[in-house]
Amino acid sequence: MRVGVLGAAGFLGSWTVRALLGAGHEAVAIVRPTTDVWRIGGLPGLDVVARPSADWPLVIREKSFDSLVFLDWEGVAAGTRDDDVQWSNLDRHRAMIAAAAEAGVRRIVGLGSQAEYGPRSDRAEEESTTNPATTYGQAKVAAMEQLRDLCESRGIDWVWARVFSVYGPMDNAGMLLSSVAGRLAADEDIDLSSGEQRWSYLYAFDAGAALATLTTHREARGIVNVGNPLAPRLREIVEEFASNFDTTGRLNFAPKLADPGGIAHLDPVTERLVALGWSPEVSTPEGLALTARWLKGEPVADPYFAGRRIPEPPRD
Repeated sequence: MRVGVLGAAGFLGSWTVRALLGAGHEAVAIVRPTTDVWRIGGLPGLDVVARPSADWPLVIREKSFDSLVFLDWEGVAAGTRDDDVQWSNLDRHRAMIAAAAEAGVRRIVGLGSQAEYGPRSDRAEEESTTNPATTYGQAKVAAMEQLRDLCESRGIDWVWARVFSVYGPMDNAGMLLSSVAGRLAADEDIDLSSGEQRWSYLYAFDAGAALATLTTHREARGIVNVGNPLAPRLREIVEEFASNFDTTGRLNFAPKLADPGGIAHLDPVTERLVALGWSPEVSTPEGLALTARWLKGEPVADPYFAGRRIPEPPRD
């Protein structure tokens, strides 16, 4: 299958193209000319097309894709989740869906988020009511509705991958584990919340495999939660991660606060994804250990390409 991956140079995108190539598919990474492609540079068999996003509909018409994966999204950086830039994504995606229909693309996978559900005290099912607490979450819900309506009116199969927390090598700086790693490496104590919330933390290798499955499996349809079927307490995850560091720094978890709204969980029901034949291959302790090694600058083998290592981030 020939798959176009928009936003392929990002964290999730880089693991998705690896999974597609590893499964024998032809992957084309579509990126902006200004994008740093350190995560995917030199991957065997990967075609990288660097064009301004305004030209992406032309690329879609030219390349004869079977499927498209929309992993690009403006406004994912910290501090931008309530900016109006969130809504600009809908216009760009609308143009690409129209181009896909003209080009005969048979399937489009869009990237959703746990933010669409909003704070919950129970497990999130695909049919659960959405209640986003940020502009980011609201825009994601609107993007899903747009994808659904436009694809169904044009006879294109569509999937909305509602992704929960993903971690692993090549993640963006400033995320929870990288912040904890930096403090522990400096032998600093870390003040944290109580960590009582249940958090579905999925290793990037398995997240990429999930998105590749949704892109290529004929039975994949509609909204599908992408997350770890196991959701331990966040405290357990951080403690397991910290055990990979030789440090005098301590984790200080705050006492459980009296919250009339209860503890907010990030715990998805994943039966739809599992029914397609997917299941996590990397245990949480193993994934956390590999992530710690990468963050410490130690070599980590690329699971898809023998003799290659997961690249290190560019140094300032």
